[in-house]
Amino acid sequence: MLTPEYFAAKFNNRQYRAELTDTEEKDLKSNQMVCCFGASDDLTEFRGAVHDEVSEQYIPINRNGPISNSCEDERCPYYLASIKQVDYIKATYHHDGVWRFSTHIPHATFNIFERDKLYCIGIVFLLSSLKI
Repeated sequence: MLTPEYFAAKFNNRQYRAELTDTEEKDLKSNQMVCCFGASDDLTEFRGAVHDEVSEQYIPINRNGPISNSCEDERCPYYLASIKQVDYIKATYHHDGVWRFSTHIPHATFNIFERDKLYCIGIVFLLSSLKI
């Protein structure tokens, strides 16, 4: 089985909007891994075993992907119960124009550039590393 470090090294120093190919996304999926990176100034992209995009800063995630709140109220008991025992990824678009992700999920990192300027520090992790 390939590792998150393998994929992170493969994706390292790619250009914004050319982060990975369809074949690489399939390889991530077949190895039960997820690649997470920023897009624009408000989206977090998930590719591989999870294919999704979200615009929240604190992203609750389980093995099915990011958990969204289908209730109109953030205090909705159904939503709060669904995120109680899950992992989180914090997505931050810094004032220097660089996306960064922080999480307790074991992961490997890679850099994405926009021309010659650092644009994003993405992460790759095993789906099985998530609590549920």
